[in-house]
Amino acid sequence: KCSACEEKLIQATMKTAVRFSVAALMAIVTTVFAYSQELKIDGQTNKYFAENVIKIDSLTIDMLHDKTLQWLYKEYPNNGKKGSYIEARYNKITACQCFNPDPYKLLGYLNLKVWFILTFDIKDGKIKYNYSDFYYYSVGEGKVPFESSKFMNYDITLRTGIVEETNKYVKNSIVSLITYIQNIKEIDTWKEA
Repeated sequence: KCSACEEKLIQATMKTAVRFSVAALMAIVTTVFAYSQELKIDGQTNKYFAENVIKIDSLTIDMLHDKTLQWLYKEYPNNGKKGSYIEARYNKITACQCFNPDPYKLLGYLNLKVWFILTFDIKDGKIKYNYSDFYYYSVGEGKVPFESSKFMNYDITLRTGIVEETNKYVKNSIVSLITYIQNIKEIDTWKEA
């Protein structure tokens, strides 16, 4: 009896270790993949954008849609205030949101917000994300799109700082989404076992 119990315990431990190893490997590979993305400038519109595809093979379109929407509401709790929104359709989610960059990296500019449009196109096992229409807003300057001549005429340190902070934000937010979906996926997988 004891050897049978020990064998079951060893098998359960090995299953858990394998699950954890696979999840950790997926997180590392996906995180490296997400971090490799940079803001780019579209050759035709001269607008900054960032886009890529996240592959999570075992999740259906419905699960990915629900988890992505949950993440958006968690990530942006002030949705609906001052121009922000989240719109969801069957396989597409669009959000207009903003973040506050680190003022110490922007020559001490305070109360600066960077706004963007974030679009998710969702299929079984895949989420295509696209960040676009970046602009910053400040009380003194108003709305200044990244591709505008006004933005291009700013001090290079300020302009570079805004783009770098935005790039860092986009990378971190995609890693946050991937982590959220993978954590939910692990919980769902555990319930099925």
